Amino acid sequence: MFVDKRNGSDGLPEYAPYDAILLEAAAVSPPRALVDQLAEGGRLVMPLGTREQTLSIVEDGDVATRLGTVAFRPMLVEGESADTIERNRTRREDQERARKQAESRAGWEQDWIDWDR
Repeated sequence: MFVDKRNGSDGLPEYAPYDAILLEAAAVSPPRALVDQLAEGGRLVMPLGTREQTLSIVEDGDVATRLGTVAFRPMLVEGESADTIERNRTRREDQERARKQAESRAGWEQDWIDWDR
C-alpha cells in the first residue's frame, strides 16, 4: 500500500494505474485526473457534493454507488486557500462557533472519568 500526502487534485500519475483511490476531500464531480489514473475495473471512493455530500463509488468515470450522507472539507485546487475569510456572515459565525466548541473539548480529559481506577 502506498500513501502520499501531496496535493491530491492531480493524483500521482507516476505510480498509476491504481486499483483503488480513496479521496478524503469533497468534490462536485470526480476529478478527471484521478479517474484517468484508475486501472481497468478500478474504483474511486470519494465524497461527492457541496452542501449535501454522499460517499460515492466511481467506476469507469461514472458514479456507480452512493453509500450515504457524509460531511467532508472541500478539495482545494491550485490557488484556493482554506484560510480565506468566509463572505457569508451566517456561515462564518457557524464556523467560528464550531471551532470554539472543538477547542473547548479536551479529548479524554473529562471530569466523569476516574483514571485512577
